[in-house]
Amino acid sequence: MATKNNIKLNTMLVNVQNTSRFIFQEIKTHPVRYSVALSALFLFLMFLIFRANRSHLPIPTTPTMESSVAPTRLPARATMQFDQSNVEVQPGRQFQVTIQLTTRHRTLDGADAVVVFDPEYIRPMDVVRAHGLPEQFKLFQFRLEKNRILITTAKTAVSDEPIDSLDIATLTFRTLKPGVSTLLFEHVPGATYASTAIQSGDSMNILDEVVKTTIVSK
Repeated sequence: MATKNNIKLNTMLVNVQNTSRFIFQEIKTHPVRYSVALSALFLFLMFLIFRANRSHLPIPTTPTMESSVAPTRLPARATMQFDQSNVEVQPGRQFQVTIQLTTRHRTLDGADAVVVFDPEYIRPMDVVRAHGLPEQFKLFQFRLEKNRILITTAKTAVSDEPIDSLDIATLTFRTLKPGVSTLLFEHVPGATYASTAIQSGDSMNILDEVVKTTIVSK
């Protein structure tokens, strides 16, 4: 048995030696061809090794770039404000502010103004139709709550005339004690409650912006 194995081993060694001599002889005879073939074989083996180990490599991530350009803010379709941004008044005295609505040449069906105040510092005394309210609009109602005044105006005549701005109502308050308080509008953009500016045709609330007023009593 050992003799047979030795014979097989010797035969294999002879074959390897013969094959090696043939390969080296071919490389000497055609060096360029075999150089290209060996290079291609080497690259192919490297590719196989890389693909086999690719699952162990970290997944590359693309860095996120934060834009340095600020988003463009569109102008408000409608803005509600008071005719005074700051009011200075002595304690115990009365003052007036007028609610103004800027609509930038749009048609309106009506508007709601929900005015929020601090009852510890000021007390509402009266609400009347503003002199600047167009004839086709009527001041329908106002309701006084603990710290809010709800005012509604609506168009009573058919008109497609665009409006740039209008005065809705004039409010009279009395200061109760020294201090600083704020008059502001309750506002939820796009909602049909709180302060609104209702556009004709689609009944959309286009009130995008409200501006507060500071009351200083001293």
